[in-house]
Amino acid sequence: MENSKIVSLLRSMPEAEIKALRRWVKIHGAKKDAYRLFEYIFKNLLPENQEQLSKQVVFKSLYRNKTYNDLKLRYMNFELLRMCEDFIVFESISQNPNQYQLSLLQYFRKRSLSKFFDQTYSSLKDVLNAQPLRDSDYFFTSMIVNSEYNKFLKSKQNRAIEPNIQRLSDDLDIFYLLNKLKVYSEALNYKNILQVDYNIRFVDELLKEIQQIGMDDYPAVKIYYYALLTLLENENEDHFHELKKNILQYKKIFSIEELQGTYTLARNYCIKKINLGNKEFVRELFELYQWELELINESEDKELPPAIYKNIITLAFMLNELEWTFHFIEKYTPYLPEEHRESHYNFNMATYHFKKKEYDRVIKLLSHVEYNDFFMQLSAKSLLMKTYFELKEYLPFDSLVHSFKILVQSKKVLGYHRDNYINFIKYCRKLLFYEKLSSSELSKLGQEISETKELVEKDWLQEKLHGRSSSRS
Repeated sequence: MENSKIVSLLRSMPEAEIKALRRWVKIHGAKKDAYRLFEYIFKNLLPENQEQLSKQVVFKSLYRNKTYNDLKLRYMNFELLRMCEDFIVFESISQNPNQYQLSLLQYFRKRSLSKFFDQTYSSLKDVLNAQPLRDSDYFFTSMIVNSEYNKFLKSKQNRAIEPNIQRLSDDLDIFYLLNKLKVYSEALNYKNILQVDYNIRFVDELLKEIQQIGMDDYPAVKIYYYALLTLLENENEDHFHELKKNILQYKKIFSIEELQGTYTLARNYCIKKINLGNKEFVRELFELYQWELELINESEDKELPPAIYKNIITLAFMLNELEWTFHFIEKYTPYLPEEHRESHYNFNMATYHFKKKEYDRVIKLLSHVEYNDFFMQLSAKSLLMKTYFELKEYLPFDSLVHSFKILVQSKKVLGYHRDNYINFIKYCRKLLFYEKLSSSELSKLGQEISETKELVEKDWLQEKLHGRSSSRS
């Protein structure tokens, strides 16, 4: 059972949640074999108890005098998994008062319990009107509430009562607009990264409609509208500044999860600008990540996504904040998911030591990095290539050039990232053997590097080029 669904599920649960689940299972299955199975697994969840979770050992522990029965164990496992799923659903509803009330509203409507329905409907409307959130979930909930009210009134078969159609339609429109804008923005982002095409219908019509509805009344629509414009009209930086201004002004209307989504949209614009050589957006992006850190510091679990951790460090290095970065790595590495901590710590400390010109420590740290993320692998190989360059380790450098180029070329879906790294490999190799280049060739190389937009590590390459050129003077 070591690799069973139930064991995987229980191991994924935080301590407080699994304790609550234990109480739930006991209440709902104290006299069932599934409860005994849960107690046994609960006591042997740690990886070092792997042997105790083999099917035969589990069955023998539960039924000492009986012959192993695989069918019986499977049934117990299924029954326990179903109880765990019931707990998850119950907890989800319990922690979402709106969903709890919605379930009651639907029940009372189906049973034609008018007094109960009216009271629950009124309570739900008061809660929705009082809460500050006006994000996608708000309009979805409001739409469902008004849909239930619409069905309830129609069930009375009294044509003299207007069944709230206008409010239902308004909620549906805003919910649809918000999600359509989000989906289209996401599609454009993935189109840039993975070179895939999507057929997202009605976009032009929706953009015209949005301009007519009065966006000031719907700040969430306004934010996603400007987010989309940053993708459609990338050269117009005013769209980004409007997006950032409105996020800051209206961030309290979003749940934490959706607010993080708006930060991501704003960050993606900055990242693309930086990749195209616009250095002004380094500080803008760093500021956006500071907003993200505020959310993480305020949250209970304090989990930091690996990509955000890495990007903050990259920006801090670009801004030459070395000591700030060192303390950030030490403080925030424990906030990473456990499976990512060691590799990300080693990679980013390797970058820190590279900046400090402690190149031998870089190679040692990179040897301990496990590549769970392809973009980290690209970054690590770039760092290793720069380190060999600085140490004038020609043979390992040349070997890495060939393997790195093959790796990048094999990934056809990298989009503009592919050209970024191919160009870096090309120019880095040319610079290493600068002795073979004439002054005019060096000058031409400098111009090429300066004019190439799809190029990672451009600053470092230009710095090395300047150093090579100066050494000839």
